[in-house]
Amino acid sequence: MKFMTKNKRTILIVLLSISLVTVTGLFYWNYITSPQYSLGQISKSFSEHDLTTFQKYVDIDGVISNLFDQQMDMVTNERKVGEGLAKDFAKGIVTLMRPQMIELLKRQTNKLIEAGNFDKTDTVNTKKEPFSLAEVWNKSGNGNNISGIREIKRDGKIATVILEISQARFDTTLLFNIKMRDKGNYWQLAEISDFKNFALTLETLENNRVDKLNQPIFEEIRKTITVSDVQIKKIPSYWGLNDKVKITMDIKNIGAKTISEYFILVGFSKDSKMFTGNKKELKNTEGVILPNKADTWSWSIDDMSYDESSNLNVETQFIIFSDGTELRPFKAWEKQETIK
Repeated sequence: MKFMTKNKRTILIVLLSISLVTVTGLFYWNYITSPQYSLGQISKSFSEHDLTTFQKYVDIDGVISNLFDQQMDMVTNERKVGEGLAKDFAKGIVTLMRPQMIELLKRQTNKLIEAGNFDKTDTVNTKKEPFSLAEVWNKSGNGNNISGIREIKRDGKIATVILEISQARFDTTLLFNIKMRDKGNYWQLAEISDFKNFALTLETLENNRVDKLNQPIFEEIRKTITVSDVQIKKIPSYWGLNDKVKITMDIKNIGAKTISEYFILVGFSKDSKMFTGNKKELKNTEGVILPNKADTWSWSIDDMSYDESSNLNVETQFIIFSDGTELRPFKAWEKQETIK
C-alpha cells in the first residue's frame, strides 16, 4: 500500500514537472516569437554593432524607402511646390534621384550599426542632400530612449507597435508607431509608419523651446538697436529699362553700451518672411557705434523686384559690445550643450 502511494506521488511529481517544463517552454516560445523579443534583438544588435542580426530583424530596404518617401512629402509641403507643371517637375526629380538616395541611406544605416555613429563626411554633407540619415539621427534618434511599449495591435501577420519614446531635450515622452511583419518564428520591423508626424512634432517642440529661450534676447536687442529714418526713392534709368529703387536707413544704438559689431538682415516681403532676392546684409565689423549714435546704410534694388505694398522686415543675427558681451539668438537644433 505504501509502495503504491509512493509510486503515485512519484508519478504526480513527474507529471507536474513535465507540465511545468511544457508551460515554461510555451511561454519562452511565445516570448522569443513575439514583437517584444524582436525589438529587444534590434536594440541588442545595435548596441553590439551586429549588422547581421540587425538585418534579420529589420527590413532595411522597406524601412529606408518608407522613410525617404515620408521625408520627401514633408520637404515638398514645406517648400509649397505649386500645382501643375512645377509640382510634376519636382516629383519627377525626386523619382529620378530616389534609387541613388535609397542606396546612400542604406550605406549610412549599415555604417551607423557597425560604428554606432556617423563620420564627419555624413554630417558635413547634411545640408547638401534632400534627406540625410545623419540629420534624422541627430534630431530624432540620437539621445532618445524607448521607455516602454504602450500597446501592440495585431492584424493577421502585421503588428502595429506603439512605442513610448522619452525626449530628454524637451522633458517629455512621445508616442511613436511602427509596423512589424510576422516572419514565422520571429517578427521583423517593416515600416516606421509614424515618422512624418513624429518629425513634425519634434520640429514644433524645438521651435517652441528656442522661441522661449530667445524671448529675453530679442527684448534686449529691441532695447539696443533700432532702424530709423527709412527713405525709399525711385531712380529712373535713361531708357526706362533698368529703373532702380534706392533704400537709405539708419541703424541706431539706443542702448547704454557701445556696439563694436553687428549683423542685421533687412528685406521686403508681403508676409513675415523676407524675399531672398531683396534681402540685404548689413554688417558692421569696423569701428564702433556709441550710445545714441547711428550707422547710415544705403543700397539699390531693381524696380521690378520692389512692391510699394511690401513690408520692411529686420532680423538681427547678433550684436557684440565693446566689453565682449553678446546678444546672439539661439538657432533651432543647436548643440544641446550650448543652450542652457
